[in-house]
Amino acid sequence: MNAADSFGGLGFPSGHAFQAVLLFGILAFLASDLIKNRIWRRLLQGALVMLVIAIGISRVYLGAHWTSDVVGGYLWGTAFLLVLWRLFRSRVPTLTGT
Repeated sequence: MNAADSFGGLGFPSGHAFQAVLLFGILAFLASDLIKNRIWRRLLQGALVMLVIAIGISRVYLGAHWTSDVVGGYLWGTAFLLVLWRLFRSRVPTLTGT
């Protein structure tokens, strides 16, 4: 499959954007507990945010989704991520034990 081929399936919300927010969002949250050096932690979290943004831009650029589809994926992914993180935090206060 190349970029000129038509994409099939549902358009809203973007599954790629949703999954990117979940995967990289979980990694960013984990970095807040596991990486003590503030500069390295912020650099990693910033890079993860940039990956999420790049994935959304690529979906629009390739013509697989409208911008609203990607924004919907971001919103749905963020809502799902926050629920998962809240459930996780209610069971495990911190990963480092401090």
